[in-house]
Amino acid sequence: MTKAVIFIYTRSFNEPGVDSIDRYEVADYQINDSVVEAKYCGEKWIFPLTSIMGIEELKDEK
Repeated sequence: MTKAVIFIYTRSFNEPGVDSIDRYEVADYQINDSVVEAKYCGEKWIFPLTSIMGIEELKDEK
């Protein structure tokens, strides 16, 4: 299991010029073809690879 922070670029179509980068701390993730599958808040989420601004893996603190 690899904990990570995934940064997602979001463009608002309702408000031109209002873009954001959202931060998701995930319990596990893997890259499959053109998507990133992740466990977020106990659920499986799928992010398009084209929206990923970055992935920063977190070290386990023991």
